[in-house]
Amino acid sequence: MTSGAVWVGIGAVLTVTYAMLSGGESVTALELLMLAGIVGCVIGLKVLD
Repeated sequence: MTSGAVWVGIGAVLTVTYAMLSGGESVTALELLMLAGIVGCVIGLKVLD
């Protein structure tokens, strides 16, 4: 179950990052903060697993 959450988080971050780099998505400080939060949660899940 944890691995599924980890892969979903990684996929979401990579998708949004690609959209930001290609110009399809705006880049705001709040969005970057939320992406960092997702990455932090994924790392936390892996550490606790």
